Amino acid sequence: VSVYHSKQLEQDPKAKTLSTPYGKSKSRTIKEQPKPADKDQLLKHVKEAELTEFIKEDVKWGDFKKSLSIKEVDGKKVVVDENGQAVPGVNIEPASVNFTVEV
Repeated sequence: VSVYHSKQLEQDPKAKTLSTPYGKSKSRTIKEQPKPADKDQLLKHVKEAELTEFIKEDVKWGDFKKSLSIKEVDGKKVVVDENGQAVPGVNIEPASVNFTVEV
């Protein structure tokens, strides 16, 4: 179903939900977003940048993630904090589309 649905999306980007004899196929687009890769590096960065509102015993990832953005620097995408500093220990999860079928 997902292969068929992805082909339908290529032809019509608004075809987010398809009715099939087996139920409804729904697609959801997920934009690219920061993803922690090395928590030790991440914690060190947050401490050095004095962003203590994002620290408990560990980085408050849900809150800290909201303050991050993805920028392109010298042709390479990097994650930066609210001060514009590159954040080590974070990978960029690529944008994707996932599909579900409801019966």
